[in-house]
Amino acid sequence: MLFEVFMAKKIIAFAITGRFLQAAVIKKKGKSNIEIIDFAQTELGQDADLSIPQTEDLVQLAERVGYRSGQAVFVSSLVQFTDVQLLQKKVEYLKQHQLNESVKWEVEPLVGISGSNAITAASYDAADENDVDLLLMDDEEQEVSVNVSVIESNVYRALKKRFKSAGFSLQRIFPPDVCFYVLTANNQPGKKTAVLDIGEEFANFIVLEDQKPTSINTYALNAESILDLAMGIPQPELEKAIEHIFSQIPGEDPLVITGFGSQDIRIIEYLDEHCPTGAKGLPIKKADSLGKSSQSQSSAVFANVIGAAIRELNGGNDIKLGVTDKEILSQRIKKSAYLMPLIGVSFLAVLLLLHYAFMRYQRINYEDQIVELTARIENNEARKAKYDKLQSALSKLDQNVSLTKKKIKYIQVGSDKGIEQLTSFLNVFNSIPRNIVLSKIEQKHENRFEISGTSSDLDSVGKMALGLQQNEWCKSANIVNVTENEYRRISFTVLMQLER
Repeated sequence: MLFEVFMAKKIIAFAITGRFLQAAVIKKKGKSNIEIIDFAQTELGQDADLSIPQTEDLVQLAERVGYRSGQAVFVSSLVQFTDVQLLQKKVEYLKQHQLNESVKWEVEPLVGISGSNAITAASYDAADENDVDLLLMDDEEQEVSVNVSVIESNVYRALKKRFKSAGFSLQRIFPPDVCFYVLTANNQPGKKTAVLDIGEEFANFIVLEDQKPTSINTYALNAESILDLAMGIPQPELEKAIEHIFSQIPGEDPLVITGFGSQDIRIIEYLDEHCPTGAKGLPIKKADSLGKSSQSQSSAVFANVIGAAIRELNGGNDIKLGVTDKEILSQRIKKSAYLMPLIGVSFLAVLLLLHYAFMRYQRINYEDQIVELTARIENNEARKAKYDKLQSALSKLDQNVSLTKKKIKYIQVGSDKGIEQLTSFLNVFNSIPRNIVLSKIEQKHENRFEISGTSSDLDSVGKMALGLQQNEWCKSANIVNVTENEYRRISFTVLMQLER
């Protein structure tokens, strides 16, 4: 959403139609989204110049459509529109500014404007490679039709000055011949449509196919003469001209009416009644405050001024037929070529200064980071040493706690028991058979003892082991070794295990 708003372009277009000054504000979003913001017209005074608008009229009308200053285009019959035949081979190798310059002298006898005092704009369509006539012609002889817009340079400068005084930057001036059909082409892509632009002096008829004009003709018709026909006044020559126009309409879509004559409903009704496909005024829609399109009740007379604005916003090939005194960038660079070394050195100096400033900033930044990281490392090392010290103290404390717990447990549970077991143990040995002589009592483990001795007979040894097992504290008493010594006494070993 923000990207679309940022990329949106807006322009105002002016035109003089009859005694009315017209204006339209058009906005373009993206590549093809055209919005008609607003349009209006104001009637000029009786003494007003009908070729160059007054400053106050431009300002007041622009304020009505909500556009105070900025870029503007103008539609004017002061720009003459014609075409010339030039060698295709020559035209193909010319750049746009070269083509504009070369046609000045070609159109001089056609429009009566001296080439030295003319501003021209030219455009042409590449010839169809499948055209039979072109295939039969030699490459050196093939010609192409070049459309040319031309205006006197002093008239252009006067218009540019007038627009500047009103706060506008005049970008281009378009002839009406190339503007009246643009909105129709934009609204009906991919269709074959016919458009009739009815002016005060003559009428232009064009056939559009896939948004491109295939033929354009001018007829000696005007709003007044067609109105006479609508009122029942016979004019055989005009009727034939209108019938010829009707015969060229492609498809079944109604004939689209624009221009000064579209304001009179009687003209629309007459043409709609007599045209085989019907006729209608060009429907014009404008966006409301929320950006939504709504049908306007305004006349299709605004087709010219809206078409000029759309051409300017589209750019590219659409603006080639708009005259301007602005030089293209490449030409301006060539004219100021002597300044290029100075510009290059200045640019390099600025670049080096910026690089030095950036490197110095980076150095200061890195030094600050080093100081900060060093302090953090020292702080972390101190914290680690403190942590290791506390960890060591904790380990020692855990050992002391464990030892103390063992002592408490021994005092609470095992200290008296050990004494009782020892007392019972000693009492048992006091009651062993008298023929047994104990030689050793050795503690092998906390609860395991090894008893060694001699006896005159084996039965006494068994009784002693059995007597040990009858005590609660004795878990087991096993005779593990029995031998007879040289004195014919029996040596034995008993392994005794206590209860925990």
